[in-house]
Amino acid sequence: MIANRRGNLALEQDQRHPLVRYGFKRRDIVIKGFWSSTVRSEYHGFLRTPRRVYKTKVEMDEQGYKFFIQKPPPGLNRHEHKFCFSSLGDWYSVHFIGGSEAHPANAIISLQKILKEAEQL
Repeated sequence: MIANRRGNLALEQDQRHPLVRYGFKRRDIVIKGFWSSTVRSEYHGFLRTPRRVYKTKVEMDEQGYKFFIQKPPPGLNRHEHKFCFSSLGDWYSVHFIGGSEAHPANAIISLQKILKEAEQL
Protein backbone atom coordinates (compact mmCIF):
# COMPACT_ATOMS: atom_id res chain seq x y z
CA MET A 1 0.00 0.00 0.00
CA ILE A 2 1.20 3.46 -0.81
CA ALA A 3 -0.10 6.91 0.01
CA ASN A 4 -0.92 9.34 -2.77
CA ARG A 5 -0.50 13.14 -2.58
CA ARG A 6 -3.77 13.57 -0.68
CA GLY A 7 -2.71 11.06 1.95
CA ASN A 8 -5.18 8.41 0.76
CA LEU A 9 -3.96 4.87 0.68
CA ALA A 10 -3.94 3.06 -2.67
CA LEU A 11 -3.14 -0.52 -3.52
CA GLU A 12 0.09 -1.02 -5.38
CA GLN A 13 -0.21 -3.45 -8.29
CA ASP A 14 1.95 -6.57 -8.05
CA GLN A 15 4.47 -6.33 -10.89
CA ARG A 16 5.87 -9.85 -10.51
CA HIS A 17 5.34 -12.51 -13.18
CA PRO A 18 2.05 -14.41 -12.58
CA LEU A 19 3.88 -17.69 -12.00
CA VAL A 20 6.08 -16.07 -9.35
CA ARG A 21 2.94 -14.82 -7.60
CA TYR A 22 1.82 -18.48 -7.43
CA GLY A 23 5.10 -19.45 -5.73
CA PHE A 24 7.02 -20.70 -8.77
CA LYS A 25 10.79 -20.13 -8.95
CA ARG A 26 12.37 -18.94 -12.19
CA ARG A 27 15.47 -20.50 -13.71
CA ASP A 28 17.02 -19.28 -16.99
CA ILE A 29 18.72 -21.86 -19.18
CA VAL A 30 21.21 -20.76 -21.83
CA ILE A 31 21.12 -22.90 -24.96
CA LYS A 32 24.39 -22.40 -26.83
CA GLY A 33 24.27 -22.66 -30.58
CA PHE A 34 27.05 -22.52 -33.12
CA TRP A 35 26.48 -18.86 -34.00
CA SER A 36 24.42 -17.59 -31.12
CA SER A 37 22.87 -18.48 -27.79
CA THR A 38 19.27 -18.30 -26.69
CA VAL A 39 17.75 -18.20 -23.23
CA ARG A 40 14.78 -20.31 -22.21
CA SER A 41 13.09 -19.56 -18.91
CA GLU A 42 11.72 -22.33 -16.74
CA TYR A 43 9.49 -21.94 -13.71
CA HIS A 44 9.38 -24.72 -11.12
CA GLY A 45 6.69 -24.99 -8.49
CA PHE A 46 3.77 -26.96 -7.12
CA LEU A 47 0.04 -27.11 -7.80
CA ARG A 48 -2.00 -27.86 -4.70
CA THR A 49 -5.39 -29.54 -4.47
CA PRO A 50 -7.19 -30.54 -1.26
CA ARG A 51 -5.78 -34.08 -1.60
CA ARG A 52 -2.31 -33.73 -3.14
CA VAL A 53 0.54 -31.54 -4.25
CA TYR A 54 1.80 -31.88 -7.83
CA LYS A 55 5.29 -30.95 -8.96
CA THR A 56 4.93 -28.60 -11.93
CA LYS A 57 7.27 -27.12 -14.51
CA VAL A 58 6.53 -24.34 -16.99
CA GLU A 59 8.86 -23.64 -19.90
CA MET A 60 8.70 -20.26 -21.58
CA ASP A 61 10.19 -19.46 -24.97
CA GLU A 62 9.37 -17.35 -28.01
CA GLN A 63 6.45 -19.68 -28.84
CA GLY A 64 4.76 -19.26 -25.46
CA TYR A 65 4.30 -21.42 -22.37
CA LYS A 66 4.58 -25.21 -22.05
CA PHE A 67 3.18 -26.83 -18.90
CA PHE A 68 4.29 -30.12 -17.34
CA ILE A 69 2.79 -32.00 -14.37
CA GLN A 70 4.54 -34.86 -12.58
CA LYS A 71 2.48 -37.94 -11.67
CA PRO A 72 -1.08 -36.67 -12.18
CA PRO A 73 -3.93 -38.64 -10.54
CA PRO A 74 -5.02 -41.95 -12.13
CA GLY A 75 -8.53 -40.54 -12.60
CA LEU A 76 -7.12 -38.23 -15.26
CA ASN A 77 -7.52 -41.15 -17.73
CA ARG A 78 -11.30 -40.84 -17.26
CA HIS A 79 -11.50 -37.04 -17.27
CA GLU A 80 -13.02 -35.17 -20.21
CA HIS A 81 -9.70 -33.31 -20.72
CA LYS A 82 -7.55 -36.47 -20.75
CA PHE A 83 -6.52 -35.76 -24.34
CA CYS A 84 -4.90 -32.50 -23.27
CA PHE A 85 -2.27 -34.50 -21.31
CA SER A 86 0.53 -36.46 -23.01
CA SER A 87 2.62 -38.94 -21.04
CA LEU A 88 6.38 -38.45 -20.98
CA GLY A 89 7.02 -41.12 -18.33
CA ASP A 90 6.45 -39.67 -14.84
CA TRP A 91 5.83 -36.26 -16.39
CA TYR A 92 2.86 -35.23 -18.52
CA SER A 93 2.88 -32.33 -20.93
CA VAL A 94 -0.28 -30.25 -20.94
CA HIS A 95 -1.49 -28.51 -24.04
CA PHE A 96 -3.94 -25.63 -24.17
CA ILE A 97 -5.76 -24.47 -27.28
CA GLY A 98 -5.18 -20.73 -27.02
CA GLY A 99 -7.92 -18.81 -25.31
CA SER A 100 -7.67 -17.50 -21.78
CA GLU A 101 -5.75 -20.58 -20.58
CA ALA A 102 -2.79 -19.46 -22.66
CA HIS A 103 -2.16 -16.86 -19.93
CA PRO A 104 -0.15 -18.59 -17.17
CA ALA A 105 -2.38 -17.48 -14.27
CA ASN A 106 -5.49 -18.82 -16.03
CA ALA A 107 -3.68 -22.03 -16.95
CA ILE A 108 -2.75 -22.64 -13.30
CA ILE A 109 -6.37 -22.20 -12.21
CA SER A 110 -7.59 -24.54 -14.98
CA LEU A 111 -4.98 -27.17 -14.15
CA GLN A 112 -5.85 -27.12 -10.45
CA LYS A 113 -9.53 -27.57 -11.33
CA ILE A 114 -8.83 -30.48 -13.70
CA LEU A 115 -6.54 -32.23 -11.20
CA LYS A 116 -9.07 -31.81 -8.40
CA GLU A 117 -11.84 -33.26 -10.58
CA ALA A 118 -9.60 -36.15 -11.71
CA GLU A 119 -8.84 -37.02 -8.08
CA GLN A 120 -12.56 -37.62 -7.52
CA LEU A 121 -12.98 -39.99 -10.50
